[in-house]
Amino acid sequence: MQASFIVASPGVKLPDFPSASQQAVETADLLRQLLDVQREQLAFHRGMAMNNDAVARCKRFLDKWQGEFPEIASVTKTVLPAVERMYLKMIEELTEKLNADDIDEFESEYVLGEFLDKYGTRLNQLSTIINQLSPIADAAPRASSMSPASRRPRAWVECAQIPAKQSACSSSRTLLPVSPSRSDLRRP
Repeated sequence: MQASFIVASPGVKLPDFPSASQQAVETADLLRQLLDVQREQLAFHRGMAMNNDAVARCKRFLDKWQGEFPEIASVTKTVLPAVERMYLKMIEELTEKLNADDIDEFESEYVLGEFLDKYGTRLNQLSTIINQLSPIADAAPRASSMSPASRRPRAWVECAQIPAKQSACSSSRTLLPVSPSRSDLRRP
């Protein structure tokens, strides 16, 4: 154990050292402040992560428009593989063309322009479409997480409302099953 020595003239009064209990209180207070700052930083980082999460952002977006476009996420999920397949086929076609053709052929402005018109614009547009559809498809609820009743196809049916009884909360649409029974199809 080392002791610290303060050398001073006899007329100088030394500062009072805080007692052990005062030091413990100050240390606990500083630790509490550090924890508060860390909690604020954690909340801030969680908020940033939520804002940067494309799937969560898409889920909020889809929830907002659920009433008007109820099946858009599931439809997007079924269409996305076809768009991806088109994109990959075009890349395959492009690589085959580049492997088969002489690279010197592309020195011509005309040939290069034709190549870019055929592949560049289309690939870019397909890539953009995939980038737009992917988060929506990822945000679609999984079929296994849905109840059996919610997996049934539904259709929108317009319902007339009496203006006197219509409120801001009432809906002009009602969900009905797509395949009605045969007795419902017969007209009197």
